[in-house]
Amino acid sequence: MQHQILNFVIDAAALLVMLAMVATGFLLKWVLPPGSRGGHGMQLWGLTRHDWGDVHFWLAVALLLLALVHVALHWAWACALVARWVGGSSPSGSVVTRSRQWLYGAGLLIVCCLLVGGFLWLARAQTERGDGDEERGRGSFRGGRGAAVLVAPLPKCPE
Repeated sequence: MQHQILNFVIDAAALLVMLAMVATGFLLKWVLPPGSRGGHGMQLWGLTRHDWGDVHFWLAVALLLLALVHVALHWAWACALVARWVGGSSPSGSVVTRSRQWLYGAGLLIVCCLLVGGFLWLARAQTERGDGDEERGRGSFRGGRGAAVLVAPLPKCPE
């Protein structure tokens, strides 16, 4: 019975975190859209768009951790399901061994990690610096944490 209660608590927490992620995502898209910080100083409950972006990020981290706990609680079932999808039964008709099921589950977990890591690697490799062109329709604000400030050189004083 304790296992069912733990499953319920983890799943309920994951649902609440997911709903909070959806809410902050909509907030960032429609309530505090890009460019809402420049000149307007828009805030919601004392937090700027970038602060809400941090909240959204940490909710994503929490959801990832809850998902990992969820998978760990259902590891045997997940491994058996993946083994059935990938390996089916052995040619002799006997079921796949537990160790082979575990390998299939671990393989799927590795594939998932490689997909996410590959996406991040590709995104980083193809990221380009913007040229500051305001014609793109992205708003006027181009800063953020760690944004470079370009200062024009001072004119020389006549001597």
